[in-house]
Formats: sequence, structure tokens, C-alpha cells
Amino acid sequence: MSAPVEELRVAATKLRETAARATPGPWAVSRIPGIGQTVDDPEGRLCVPVGTQWISTADGAWIALASPALAESIADLLDGVADVVDEHDPEDGCGCTRSDSFHPALRLARAINGGAS
Repeated sequence: MSAPVEELRVAATKLRETAARATPGPWAVSRIPGIGQTVDDPEGRLCVPVGTQWISTADGAWIALASPALAESIADLLDGVADVVDEHDPEDGCGCTRSDSFHPALRLARAINGGAS
């Protein structure tokens, strides 16, 4: 397994493990009197109290969009790209061109893993 393929697989695992420990999604933005803006799960349980003001109202929408409900699909995507790359070029893991999905997937994996993009 090449280093880039390993990065993709590590990111997929990290997504799954982190999501498994979080409040299940999907999440939604709401407002609770006395608390302010919040991000809640479908049963109305408070996931993220944000306070009375957002730096941007779009921040809450982004947080809600990035709920654990997306983790499995994104992890599957990263694993799928890793499978294709590993299958096509097992020596260095990347016989890809700039038009392939490999490069965006690797940038995503590196962002998840906290590495260079």
C-alpha cells in the first residue's frame, strides 16, 4: 500500500471513528431562548451551543451540514478512491492525472488527517 493510499484509508477510519462518538445526525440550526443559536439533532437534543451571536449565520449552517450523518458516505468515497488507485498502480499508488478524483480526495484526506494539502 502506498503512502497516499494509506492517507486516504486513515482519513476514512478517522471519519468513521469520530462520527461514531458524536451525536447522530442529521443536524439542524435552531434558536433556543436564553441560549441563542444552536445546532441540534433530529430529536431536538442540543449538540452544539453556539451562543447568542454567530460570527456568521452561515457557520451554523455549515456545522449542521457537516454532521456525523455524512461520515460514512465520505469515508466510503475515500476508501473507493484508495481501492482504485491501489489497484491501478500498486508501486507508487498514483498513476493518476489531474482530472482524476484522486487529487481532490487526497486533499480531503489530508485536511481530515491534519496534514499538508
